[in-house]
Amino acid sequence: MKGQAYAGFQQVVEAVEMSEDGTVTKKQKTLVAMKKARSLGPRCTSNYCLNSKMHKCAEIDEKTRQELFDQFWTEMDWSQKKDYMCSLVKRIHTKTQTVAGTSRRSSTLVYYLNARGTYLRVCKCMFHSTFGLSDKSVYRWVIRNNPL
Repeated sequence: MKGQAYAGFQQVVEAVEMSEDGTVTKKQKTLVAMKKARSLGPRCTSNYCLNSKMHKCAEIDEKTRQELFDQFWTEMDWSQKKDYMCSLVKRIHTKTQTVAGTSRRSSTLVYYLNARGTYLRVCKCMFHSTFGLSDKSVYRWVIRNNPL
């Protein structure tokens, strides 16, 4: 929860056996898996973001990114982290349909970073690398807390 390295457990299925009466039994083994500490990822250096009027990735310096990372991982508990992520990521309806018929995609996520009181829109890559989070965890938190 604090972003530090830890030893976790991982369930591994060794074998699946079918008995004579038709029941299936699984033999599982528990392994100790060392998890790495969270770290600040590389900043966005894409040409699209550098030339974009919408994304402000270049305006956020490394010191601000490090402060956001440290604040997120040291000062917040898990529920505060989820609420903070939901306040920085906006879920909006898609503007145009690109496929004929029905589409599974109904929304778009827009990412912001709070740089000293100013919310600046950034790309997905910059957002995830600033907080050391995976795409899947942020997506789940936002989708569950911000229904359309």
